[in-house]
Amino acid sequence: MSVLRCSYVDTAAGQMHLRTLGEGPPLVLLHWAPATGAMYRHVMPPLVRRGLRCIAPDLPGYGRSADRPRPGWTMADYAANLAKALTALEIVSCDVLGGHLSAGIALELALGGRLAVRRVVLDGLALLTKAEADALMARFAHLSPVVRADGGHASFVWDSVVAFLKEWDPAFVVSETTRPIIFGYMRDLLDANRPPEPSPILGYDMASRLKLLRVPTLFLTAAREPLRVGHERGLALAPQAAGHVFPGSHPLHDPARAAEYAEVVAAFLAS
Repeated sequence: MSVLRCSYVDTAAGQMHLRTLGEGPPLVLLHWAPATGAMYRHVMPPLVRRGLRCIAPDLPGYGRSADRPRPGWTMADYAANLAKALTALEIVSCDVLGGHLSAGIALELALGGRLAVRRVVLDGLALLTKAEADALMARFAHLSPVVRADGGHASFVWDSVVAFLKEWDPAFVVSETTRPIIFGYMRDLLDANRPPEPSPILGYDMASRLKLLRVPTLFLTAAREPLRVGHERGLALAPQAAGHVFPGSHPLHDPARAAEYAEVVAAFLAS
């Protein structure tokens, strides 16, 4: 087994931090927010065993990458920055996987024409009505790092991570078993070197962009997943799309199910 390597690449927005593992055709793994590329650390080894080279960057403003140069970055801005980073690594074609926030970035990377994207995996589609999006974001409105008289800022990192994990998996519970998972995401959130701002996923017209996609695409979701409602909506829009629904909670958040997740992704990329 090859060794996981961490490195940096220069971009116009500053340095981008990457984790790479394996040899072979490159698969770019784009993290959810507010996570980092480290969220794929458990699925990278089984993907590598299937002959892939995994590249998991920290997107600008997250993890150990530089800040975004200005507030209000769009999906296209993220994708253009990522394309430059991959080009600097001499990658001219790749497969790409993105989830939630980064599903839009993966989509824009495929549509941008800056490098050849062969296949796309979109894991969680934000194809929500305004009411659905408002309800989703309202569940995090009380979380703020601002110093408060009630002392809520002291537990902001823990509370934020638990809130996101419970959103990603409604069955998630805080226990001694899940404590390491919480601590891992707390580290990611503390690494996030940017002030809170509205998610670029809000206002992004994913539906119209999906209609333009002309490469094989796999849509992933899980039975207990906050964006489950968007799965069939996406399948009806993308011309070359297939879908897979994981039973129960999402396996990406359970290290014990890493092989299950990797098998579905690798089988699609090899098809």
